[in-house]
Amino acid sequence: MVSAALLTWSAALLTWPGRSARSRVRLLRPAVDRRPASRRRSPRLGRFFAVGIGLGVGWMSAAVAGAVAGAMLAATWWSRLAARRSWRRGLAEVRGWADALGMMSAELRAGAAPAEAAAGAARDAEPTVAGVLVAIASTARLGGDVPARLRTAAVDRPRCAEALARLGRSWAAAERRGVPLAEALDAVRRDLDFRVKTANGLAARMAGPRATGVVLASLPLLGVALGEAMGAGPLEVLFGGELGRLLLVVGVALDCLGVWWIGRITVQTGWSA
Repeated sequence: MVSAALLTWSAALLTWPGRSARSRVRLLRPAVDRRPASRRRSPRLGRFFAVGIGLGVGWMSAAVAGAVAGAMLAATWWSRLAARRSWRRGLAEVRGWADALGMMSAELRAGAAPAEAAAGAARDAEPTVAGVLVAIASTARLGGDVPARLRTAAVDRPRCAEALARLGRSWAAAERRGVPLAEALDAVRRDLDFRVKTANGLAARMAGPRATGVVLASLPLLGVALGEAMGAGPLEVLFGGELGRLLLVVGVALDCLGVWWIGRITVQTGWSA
């Protein structure tokens, strides 16, 4: 039965598993996407693709009402997946900057000049961080304005903007007043490390609320399944008449709204620290 297929598909979307414990452990090390920018999937394209699948499956099941319900389920699932991916990329970038600043500080303590320390740290840094460090080294060698370069880099990196601004101020103080740059870099690195550890801890604590949200969102599906098992025929009601289709759309909309809101709260809470 096509309607049963839609119901099963909807349940799979709503109960899509989150990160496992092993995935959370990998968050302690950066996992930056190394693919070229041209090969990365566009979140908007993926969202349209997911909505298109939902529309197609829903249309086969119950005309417009089923198509709308399927599209809402697909869009909700995709938005949660995109938010998780964005959170992981941001956390990996912060961790990458913390590691790079640690390497740069070690180079400075070994007697290297700031430009050489930045270039040395760039060799072992993550690609997204290495590009900025190479630019910093080139600017410093040419006698340019390194703090201005860091402010420009911070525009596209909101999660690291404060750290880059502090790095720029420390660099300016080292150039003008001879303040030790290594100590300032260590302070910024400790701050970034603290943010990563705190975010990981909060994300682990939010795993329970996220799981609870998935369970609560699945209860309507369980109710429909129990109704079918008892012979009440809820699927016939939902797909057989105008009132039932209206209830289907409204119910799925409220369910998706709850799932989206829980995901938004938990993702923001897990990163905001």
